[in-house]
Amino acid sequence: MRRFALLSLPLLMCGTNTNAQPADWVESMRLYGDMRARIEATTFADDNASGVYRDFNVVNDRGGIGRAGDAAVLNTSEDRFRLAGRLRLGLVAQLGNSFKLDARLASGNARSPVSTNQTLGNYGGRWTVNVDKAALLWNPLNAAADRELDVRFGRFSNPFVTNTELVWDNDVTFEGLSATYAFDLFGRDPARMERGLFVTLGAFPLQEVELSGADKWLYGAQLGSELPLGTQSKLRMTASYFDYENIAGLRNSPGDQAFDFTAPRFVQKGNTLFDIRNDTDPGSNLFALAGEYELLSANVALDLAFDATHVVLGGEYVANVGWDAAQVRARTGLALAARTSGYEAIVTVGRPVLAAMGQWRAFFSYRYLERDATLDGFTDSELHLGGTDLQGYLAGIDVGLSRGTWLRLRYQTASEIDGPPLGVDVWQLDLNGQF
Repeated sequence: MRRFALLSLPLLMCGTNTNAQPADWVESMRLYGDMRARIEATTFADDNASGVYRDFNVVNDRGGIGRAGDAAVLNTSEDRFRLAGRLRLGLVAQLGNSFKLDARLASGNARSPVSTNQTLGNYGGRWTVNVDKAALLWNPLNAAADRELDVRFGRFSNPFVTNTELVWDNDVTFEGLSATYAFDLFGRDPARMERGLFVTLGAFPLQEVELSGADKWLYGAQLGSELPLGTQSKLRMTASYFDYENIAGLRNSPGDQAFDFTAPRFVQKGNTLFDIRNDTDPGSNLFALAGEYELLSANVALDLAFDATHVVLGGEYVANVGWDAAQVRARTGLALAARTSGYEAIVTVGRPVLAAMGQWRAFFSYRYLERDATLDGFTDSELHLGGTDLQGYLAGIDVGLSRGTWLRLRYQTASEIDGPPLGVDVWQLDLNGQF
């Protein structure tokens, strides 16, 4: 295993090498996958506001609040119980000269970038399966084995290192191009997997608009270091910058729809939105983001090893430095206070990897995330049922059942920071298997 293996991310795309023998392909390919079966209970606080939290995806799809009817609002009062599943199946193929192919299919809603869950209860209808990753990876290592480059093109796993879901949900995959360059600062020691120093750059198209030059893009950069502390303990620190281009909405001229494309394709809840439709139909609405999103974040993780047991103390802070109150007021007509920062603290105790019956890992985290600290469409989809404008915590435990199977029990509770009253508790019991 390479010393920078933690940085290496697979890539996917299909091709044919007519010079390769069938046996070569068999030996160079590896299947991988995972399955999760979930029992979930969601309960709402008795004093929650009713009929005020909009489902803006439905509203925008149907052309307005009035046209969406009862579907225009999110459920904030009816407790729910459901069964859900997740299936992911992938293939990695070595292509020679440090090139790889990685392809993965995943269940879930094709529209959501933050969830691969499939709710059971569709009269036995078959699950929806989508292409979750499709990319090529070039991963050369120099002769001294102290420099490594990871170049990714296509659709691939999150290339930015993090230990929270403050900015990025764990199910988010990225489309575009990214590269990571890593330096080993501690000498060639096969027992050490620390990166030393690494930098990651990326450019990711979010929405291509054929009749406009204002395509939506995300640009990202991360500088980080992972330092060894003794034999197994280590300290990792990162600083990241994410800039969303052309993400804010533009209000249409009266009776025009030229700027409809500036409305987001997917949101959860929390971000400040405004109506860009601007026509004479009182039942017509189209909501878009009111502000810009230019994020700075810092992440730290201290991993202390005590034989097989590890104690990991981590956290992340994010601030949206692109928010401009004057611009927001010009777009919306509202004078809004900036609510543009957030943080999360996390503690994990137990085995880093559960590989046998009875091995365990417990975790606890607290999150405070203001409404416009980050884009609500990409942050965690589960605490507070997703989005921003929340404060709360989650706690849970994982218990190994076999080499590739484990049980997880998790409790999440959160409430709003600035919005109307909304308290949500979620219990989850997961049976996980992977190979």
